[in-house]
Amino acid sequence: MNLQEPFRIHQIDYNNLIYTKIKTNEVKKIIFIKYNDTNNCKPFVIQIPTLLNLNEPVKISEEYYELEVPLMTQEKDKSSSLINFFEELDKKIVQDAKTNSKTWFEGSIQSNSIKYKKIIKESDLYKDGVIKIKIINNLEFKTMLQIENKKRISIKELPVNSWCKMLLEIYAIVINIQNNTFSLFLRPIILSFKEKEVSNYNYKFLEDSDSEKEDIDIPDSEINGIFIKKIKDNNYEFLKENNNTSSQVNIISSKEDLNLQTFHTQILTSTTESSIESSTSSNNQSDKIESSTSSNNNSDKIKLSESSDSSDKTEELLNKLLDTKN
Repeated sequence: MNLQEPFRIHQIDYNNLIYTKIKTNEVKKIIFIKYNDTNNCKPFVIQIPTLLNLNEPVKISEEYYELEVPLMTQEKDKSSSLINFFEELDKKIVQDAKTNSKTWFEGSIQSNSIKYKKIIKESDLYKDGVIKIKIINNLEFKTMLQIENKKRISIKELPVNSWCKMLLEIYAIVINIQNNTFSLFLRPIILSFKEKEVSNYNYKFLEDSDSEKEDIDIPDSEINGIFIKKIKDNNYEFLKENNNTSSQVNIISSKEDLNLQTFHTQILTSTTESSIESSTSSNNQSDKIESSTSSNNNSDKIKLSESSDSSDKTEELLNKLLDTKN
């Protein structure tokens, strides 16, 4: 069996449309259409550019479903040519309806009050509009549904968000006697679907840089050489800074009545082994308490005295000094 090839939309000569027999019932009148191809009367079957199907079919009856397909072509440069084809076909049908008004509309409705329904339907979602395709399944005809031109599928398996190739037959003009409208019926011969490809980027994260690691919060338990102490209501904070050769204590206060930029105190003890010196730097930017460090211990410790008695006395004097300033 030889397979027939459809017409492409750029091949169509609108003057080659042939209107054949007319069929009438109580509610509709149908004028069938063929195409004159070099003096051969053929079914007017066309292949349109591939469209993106984004919707599920809606069941109208047991014999057919309706599928609304946006005019979104796979090749963007073909969108305008498809729209132009449908618009020119509309113009041809309206023109021929005026010419054949007595034959088509006599005995049913008045030709001056009938309205033509265009092929492209307006849509709030899609700027170029949509076309409505009736997927047929009855004793006389059945639309063929496929995956990639091979696998047959049922209407329930019709994929959404997929590219759709269509063979459509410009089948007939349908005049609706009840509402005084007429339109062009596009009968789908084959709908073939192909899953839309999604671009995937195969990337991974780089290792964190040193600067990024510095921003990571460190648990309190892992902080070495830093302690914070609050005294009464003054919210003093003692921050001990690590240094290989000396130990410093910076005092930060939130109280305005203490000028810590100029405050310095010397603590004198009766011992000659050690002393605590409090002095102000030449630029008056910080207060420091310095203590001498033993030769075997130059880490982050403040040495007050080598003897226990001297240490106790010095600590007592320091506490009294702090209580006085509070």
